[in-house]
Amino acid sequence: MKAGIVQKKKYKTDYETENGSLCIPILGDLFPNLWGQKLNPVDKWILVIDNTEYCVDKESYDNISEGDMVEIGYNGNLPEIKLNGKI
Repeated sequence: MKAGIVQKKKYKTDYETENGSLCIPILGDLFPNLWGQKLNPVDKWILVIDNTEYCVDKESYDNISEGDMVEIGYNGNLPEIKLNGKI
């Protein structure tokens, strides 16, 4: 595990297609019946630690503040952020 300080918290809404297939906006505009797809909003909660962005769940995002010391570990390929203490 490595430690770091949360520099910034960010929230953004991203969009993904309904069925997860490739979305080609130009073809969707030209041929809406064949290529048009509805995009679903997806919430992303992001912590910036040592100039690297990590996506976390809402609970972790709410519990961690800017300036907090956190530990970054990995569970498989996914990063796991744990609150270590406040500086």
